[in-house]
Amino acid sequence: MYHKRGLWAIKAKNGGVFPRHDAQPKAPAPAAKAPKFYPADDVKKPLVNKRKPKPTKLSRCENCSIEHVPKQRG
Repeated sequence: MYHKRGLWAIKAKNGGVFPRHDAQPKAPAPAAKAPKFYPADDVKKPLVNKRKPKPTKLSRCENCSIEHVPKQRG
């Protein structure tokens, strides 16, 4: 990738070293502006939950559905 990207050419152009840019000074913080809306209007509303819960499925019990038939003696 070094050769493909042409990094060798950039280094050759700058005396064998990658160019370095000095950090720019940070801009001063802007003065605080008055809010456009009243603070009460800025409160976010919670999203409405439209999800309807599905009814629970009845679990099938092995012992519940077996009917015991008494043996005929005779």
